[in-house]
Amino acid sequence: MKKLLGILSCGIAALIALCGCTTEPQHVHDFLNYTIVEPSCEGRGVIEQTCAECGQKNYIETEPLGHNWQNGVCLRCGISQNGDSEIETPDEEPDTETIDVALFYSIDEIYERSVALGHAYTLAQFLSNLDNTTFTDLYINGIGRLKAKADGISADVGEVRVDLPIEAEAELRTILHVLVGDGELFISDTTGTTLSFGQIDGLQTQVGQNTIQGFAINLQNELLLLYRDGSIIKAGTIGTESADVTNELMLYYIRRDGNCSVFSPLDRTASQMTVAPTHLGRSVIAIAGAAFYGCRNLRSIALPEGIQYVYAQAFENCTAMESIVMPASLQEIGMSAFSGCDALEKIFYCGNSAQWNSVSCVEDDIDSKVFFYSETQPTEIGNFWHYVDGVPTAWSWQWV
Repeated sequence: MKKLLGILSCGIAALIALCGCTTEPQHVHDFLNYTIVEPSCEGRGVIEQTCAECGQKNYIETEPLGHNWQNGVCLRCGISQNGDSEIETPDEEPDTETIDVALFYSIDEIYERSVALGHAYTLAQFLSNLDNTTFTDLYINGIGRLKAKADGISADVGEVRVDLPIEAEAELRTILHVLVGDGELFISDTTGTTLSFGQIDGLQTQVGQNTIQGFAINLQNELLLLYRDGSIIKAGTIGTESADVTNELMLYYIRRDGNCSVFSPLDRTASQMTVAPTHLGRSVIAIAGAAFYGCRNLRSIALPEGIQYVYAQAFENCTAMESIVMPASLQEIGMSAFSGCDALEKIFYCGNSAQWNSVSCVEDDIDSKVFFYSETQPTEIGNFWHYVDGVPTAWSWQWV
């Protein structure tokens, strides 16, 4: 089960590490304000600011309301001035003696797993990016994989569910989004209800019994939270989308034009990769700047038809990369896109030489590595290729 949760660790950590980073030009934000956490008598509220143009989010805290005492009892929260609660106490927490808490993943384990999969950032950077981040578009697709988005970057996180049924009543209904703010976990559901579930261990130096120590999603698609005192809370249910059956291990940035750019591979240590032509029903049209930078194990990659832009430094220092499939739809290759790719010998271009000549490219020494697609045996001398059992293969007789 830990291996399954390891995929979650990479996906969530990569989302956290990269959220807020874009290759798009700067612009003036047009923020719309939403109250996502109402202030309580003693607790602060949170206002979410969302840019109507690019979707960037900021968060503003509001001050506690303070108690409204009447006859010694607060009319807002029901607490008496002597400290007793007039509100009904919740049901007892489920018995955790028979529950394998090793199925839960801590923040430190998520970070360690993501680093093992090639996402190079420090623990301090990881924790800083995690704080004040909102996760949206959370659902389980038709083949049981978790989808998630953070600040415009979305991913197929993977099969992360574990066999961990909990009989207790859920605190919320279908989860709409999850916010981490100042080390505190807030979750909102589709009814408009937002609850705070306490501080997250690793984001706060001062921890108590109500500090969240671990996270899990069970086979019933329920988000479970493990606390330091051993109690487990069923926060709510992750929604489902049975029509979505894709299996994508990439991070994608949702562009302002409604299409997607590949932002990074989920596993940066992989030797072979394929980019999907669509993500969440959106066309994938670009490889973002430095998207695959320093993926030193990558030997080959295929880009689908529809990719128009390979931005600057997209594959820089992919020192083991020997070949790449480039679509005929390609329009532009940015500066140093293949700098440091010393092993690159073949660029399998899906178009012809006339189409290649129309591609805007400033990369040095790249034309000599381009092979043009020919399904049948070419009748002219030159660099040509075709597929043999699905593998890009240069025609053996050609003169190079």
